[in-house]
Amino acid sequence: MFARFIASLAVYLEAGVDQNPALDLAYTLKFALDGFGIKAEPWTATLSAQDTASGSTYGLGSDTPRWIPDGTFTGHCVLLVPAQGRLFDLTVDQLPAIRHRYKGPLTAQAELRWPGMSHSTPLDYAGRTLTLPWEAVNLTYHFADASDNCVIDADNEHIRRRLSAYKRAGRHLTAAALRIQRV
Repeated sequence: MFARFIASLAVYLEAGVDQNPALDLAYTLKFALDGFGIKAEPWTATLSAQDTASGSTYGLGSDTPRWIPDGTFTGHCVLLVPAQGRLFDLTVDQLPAIRHRYKGPLTAQAELRWPGMSHSTPLDYAGRTLTLPWEAVNLTYHFADASDNCVIDADNEHIRRRLSAYKRAGRHLTAAALRIQRV
């Protein structure tokens, strides 16, 4: 919750634009991890969550993520950390199947290499699907095609406007983590 607050506040105050919590948190954590020398990649994905107890299915994101004129992003974003095989979904609790059982983000160990991959690069995720069983919910992520993911890369005008805020918030999180370690 604290990280979500820092990311949202920093982006709002600096960029003066509407926030997208999934994007804001993924980019903020990306830059926090950069402070520790860990490479991470924000990636757009659709999420389908099936509650195994009730059979209900919930969705998040869009197959064709886009920015609409008012500055709102129509997609969902996760953070991939290929070297550690980690997927962070920092706003998974938007879904009812998750929210009523769990609070907070998903940090999952995930196989981020598919057959035939010698090492991971961001483009290797394009169009791939990853299913993670999580307690009583099956989470299925479908990663956007590379042409759709470009809507959240650092060259996109909407991201460029927020980039300094993401970097600053990421540095604050890195510094806070280092202070906690010293206590």
